[in-house]
Amino acid sequence: MSIMQMMLGAGGAGGGIAGEYFAKARYTGTGSAQHITTDLDMTGGGLTWIKNGVDGRMHVWNYDDSKQMYATEPDYEYSSAEVTSWTSTGFNLGNRSQTNFSSLDYHSWSFKKAEGFYDTVTYTGTAYGTQTFSHNLGQVPGMILIKNTNESTYWWNLYRDDKGTGWHGYLNNNHDNSSSSFWHTAPTSTQFTVNDMDEVNRSGYEYRAFLFAKETENLIKCGSFTGTSSDQSVAVGFKPQFLLIKRYASGDNTDWMLIDDSMATVSGEQYKEYWEFGNTSTTGSSAGRVNSDLLTLSTGEYVEFTNTGFTISSTHTNLRSLSADFCYMAIAAP
Repeated sequence: MSIMQMMLGAGGAGGGIAGEYFAKARYTGTGSAQHITTDLDMTGGGLTWIKNGVDGRMHVWNYDDSKQMYATEPDYEYSSAEVTSWTSTGFNLGNRSQTNFSSLDYHSWSFKKAEGFYDTVTYTGTAYGTQTFSHNLGQVPGMILIKNTNESTYWWNLYRDDKGTGWHGYLNNNHDNSSSSFWHTAPTSTQFTVNDMDEVNRSGYEYRAFLFAKETENLIKCGSFTGTSSDQSVAVGFKPQFLLIKRYASGDNTDWMLIDDSMATVSGEQYKEYWEFGNTSTTGSSAGRVNSDLLTLSTGEYVEFTNTGFTISSTHTNLRSLSADFCYMAIAAP
């Protein structure tokens, strides 16, 4: 059933549809093959993102043809997947250490491939002019991430709908860049177009694009806001269960943060735990942050999930900065 059909069946309100397209699961590794139950049917394909909470292991992106990449590293694609298959109730793990090391605790987030939510596209670069590709989101993407899958030279490249074609950012680094454009024209509800640059279109190299819908009622919203110097509320139109957020400020960009409603709270819906990633520095105080453990905000600070969005009550530099540009992806609670 399509997202539109589900919304109509719910009287147009769309309440509760998120559980049909997105699922979280926490589990303990066994060191041998096991099935993780999420109650999400992934047999049509999708993305499962897995992160260990206390051992500094990779953020692993596993996708529907049983391949994987590390979302916080400029690494190539691996065919020996951590997730070996998807089922009507969740996903199967092999015995690989990044996602199933014995006695370690893991968090997972599964995105079902579906119109109005998430899609993935593979293509081969040409380096001769632009290339245009079709996608199945059925709406304009709010966020696109593209990665060269052949080698580790190229980073994860970010498109944001609110920033347009003259800008690109990264997933595995905290920089933004407005001096060159990887995007030839703005994506449409059926296509996206890349320029003739090696990062997104090198001749003979393979690429994978991950596309997330800009906004589907009571399911997903990719948006932006301008930072303030005090507590700040952001309206997304629903109560989130998952929030991915990134700050950009002139000369002082910071890391990505991920928060979900399975994490520890201050009280109620006020969440204090988070993952931080994006800084690939190998020296100094930032070394290793790219694969950080589960971290905690300062005492009394939190991100609260409200019925209409989220409220930031924290002085953390990744969450508060006067006049800074923030982008986010929010997914609704079921």
